[in-house]
Amino acid sequence: MKKITIKDIAEIAGVSVSTVSRVLNEKGNVDDSLRERVLNAIRETGFQPSKFARQFRKRITQVHVAIPIWEEPYLRVLDGLIEAFEDKEIFVSVGKSTEDSVADIAVLISDKDNCEGKINMTVGSDSDNCSVVFDYFHAYKELTDFFLKNGKRSYTLLSTGLKDYKTCKLYAAFLKAMFHGGIEDYDVILLENEGDFLNKFSRLSDVVFCVDDVIAVRLIEALKIEGVRIPEEVSIVGHGNLTISQLVIPSLTTVEYFNRSIGKMCASVLLKILNGEKVPKRIVYKGQVIKRESSI
Repeated sequence: MKKITIKDIAEIAGVSVSTVSRVLNEKGNVDDSLRERVLNAIRETGFQPSKFARQFRKRITQVHVAIPIWEEPYLRVLDGLIEAFEDKEIFVSVGKSTEDSVADIAVLISDKDNCEGKINMTVGSDSDNCSVVFDYFHAYKELTDFFLKNGKRSYTLLSTGLKDYKTCKLYAAFLKAMFHGGIEDYDVILLENEGDFLNKFSRLSDVVFCVDDVIAVRLIEALKIEGVRIPEEVSIVGHGNLTISQLVIPSLTTVEYFNRSIGKMCASVLLKILNGEKVPKRIVYKGQVIKRESSI
């Protein structure tokens, strides 16, 4: 007699294999009518999951990581998190959301978008669950103190707009740094598209802070075409410490926030959540200023 499998149960009940799995493991949300169809199929066939499979499911814990936008800083966090779980009986799955996940615990890594589904930890923005956020002001103050000591008096923030968590927080951090530095000569330029943006500058300030490294590199290349000397005439600061920040000439001064150490720290917090331990509601991480040729 043919051995009944979970796939057979799914076909008999007219549902997906993942739905049968959720019913068997009592994880995730399953519609009552679908659950009853699965249970009826199990009763009718006398299906029993193998002892090994039950032990395997009990032994292995699943962590699901949602990364709506796949960018280099987010992937560094993922690398650190996976590395921290390597010697533990924990399986890490990755996707753009947690909507269909049946994992034991889920983490969202994004400073731009939220996603549907179960979330136990958010990295990059504030949320109702345990949040890992970044002290943008700390880095901006360190930079403005450095530039002020070197005689830089005028400042500009170049941003893609104020449409997401990160750009809004960087805007607030920039204004706060200007206030604390007693700087009155500053400007904010909000870009509307990816086109030429040099015409947005009424004048070139001593220092330009860019909300990400990509914009900073574009600015460096545009200024070089115009014959502007960097950093002699203007200092450029990026954000994120992308690989490109080290390849551009001159190399880009930037701020490192998302890195593997954060991923490892997140893994330790997730383990505490899995164990039912109390964890901080909000964890604030101070970034590291990396000074390169574009400012010194």
